[in-house]
Amino acid sequence: MFVKGILVGILLLLMESSAIAEDPIHFSGFGTLAIDQNNNRGIDYISTVQENTGVGYTTRRSAETDSLFGVQADSNLSTSIHATVQVVSRQQSDGSATPYIEWANLQYHPLPNLMLRFGRLATNSLLMSESREIGYSRLSLHLPDTYLSNPLAYINGADLTWHLHEGDWLWHINLDSGIQNQSIFDYTEAVTQYHFHTNGLSLSLDRGFQNWRVAYSRTQISANSNLLDNFHAALSELAASGVSSASMINAQTPSQGITADFLDLAYTLRNDPWLLQAEYVNRRLNTALIQDVRGYNMLLGWTWKNLTPYVMYTRYWNINSYQLPGLVSSSQASVVAQINAIDTLLDAPINQANLSFGLRYDLQANIDFKLEIDHISKPAGSESAYANPTPSFIASAQSFNVIAVGMDFIF
Repeated sequence: MFVKGILVGILLLLMESSAIAEDPIHFSGFGTLAIDQNNNRGIDYISTVQENTGVGYTTRRSAETDSLFGVQADSNLSTSIHATVQVVSRQQSDGSATPYIEWANLQYHPLPNLMLRFGRLATNSLLMSESREIGYSRLSLHLPDTYLSNPLAYINGADLTWHLHEGDWLWHINLDSGIQNQSIFDYTEAVTQYHFHTNGLSLSLDRGFQNWRVAYSRTQISANSNLLDNFHAALSELAASGVSSASMINAQTPSQGITADFLDLAYTLRNDPWLLQAEYVNRRLNTALIQDVRGYNMLLGWTWKNLTPYVMYTRYWNINSYQLPGLVSSSQASVVAQINAIDTLLDAPINQANLSFGLRYDLQANIDFKLEIDHISKPAGSESAYANPTPSFIASAQSFNVIAVGMDFIF
């Protein structure tokens, strides 16, 4: 309802401005057409946490994992007020590609170096948060795996951005606050309803060819599903019947009032023909339902004419494993077995490395072609940041390749 109200207001303002200006609305767009192939049938490679299927386990190759299309409308409603609406279509967890509103906000500039935004807007939690959907804006075809650590691409709320010049230094300070509701379907089509309420702060510094960035956010999360309800009800029943450790597991796996702290550190060097990017993420939560993780990624690219070869390395692992205790009960053996199976999945550590080699060719000023090979490895007994791992995939050491070819465009 909040976004619909903002969107209706923006559309009314756009129509009003069209009556008094010759070219009031500027339309633009972007997209990616890509095909991915994974040679490992024990795991689905995915590019966002909103996808519950990908390439590998579900299908050997697919054009749905990375392909997307977006359109955007911008209008200067006055000398200090600007409106933006962006609509994106890409694969979602329910299997559809129904277009959805990514941005719908009003920007107010009370001062040349101060901006306030209201409505649906991009979060500022990661280095490429503002442009994570626009493949043309980045060198690599795939986003680093570390971007799977934060599902919030946008929020419904407000933010403030202040730019400050000090000699040859340029500071950017951003504060944002807002909410988001997500419905995530798993592979069995069971749905979990998530509610996020986040507050964030980011500080960015430009000097010459270099940029340094730090961002921190705290998010309150509530998760609701039939599976979680049944899980906690079974634990409560087992605890009431005297099963040891059932109440401890219940206490360590809250699905309401979850607090998530997220830290992002990044560095960028752009000095033609070289590009160097490095980013570190750290996510901590107060529940065993979602792993605490760390990760970093480094990218190096070199441009010669229209060609840019690049290499990217990503490490992604969990900080701690809760090691939930096993339950024992002869009278309720089947229920205990199901709880222990879920606990085993929750306990499985995340530990993976991704070495990527790629080539970008810029056909013209708004079209590029990319080829990327990701070599992904993990030790035995660890899970992955991707989707639908099989028991044998988790149990054994794995090394596999994801090959992707794609075209990015803007207009």
